[in-house]
Amino acid sequence: MAAHQQTDRSAQAERRKQFGWQATASGPGTYVNEEEPMHEIKVTTLSPEEEYAGVAELWAGGRLLAYTLLDDGDLMLRIDPRHDGAPVVVGVHSLARALAEVDRSLAL
Repeated sequence: MAAHQQTDRSAQAERRKQFGWQATASGPGTYVNEEEPMHEIKVTTLSPEEEYAGVAELWAGGRLLAYTLLDDGDLMLRIDPRHDGAPVVVGVHSLARALAEVDRSLAL
């Protein structure tokens, strides 16, 4: 294996470790952080006024993950960093479903 390929693999392994992934004999890896990845995302809107303003909250793992807001007529998603500085890890499919639900519930 070329030296640059080995360096690339080492960098990939280090990034995976930062996100809590650990290789297993049976597959590519499993998530081993004490904090579970945020698979189930729930969307809430608090009032008709906030819906009109484009505000919806996305909750996962009992914590506010993100919220939407209108900015110059464009619906934006704001994701704040975790309080402990760890990366925010969400399931892509769950996030896509949640954003589709936001789109339906806000009907902008």
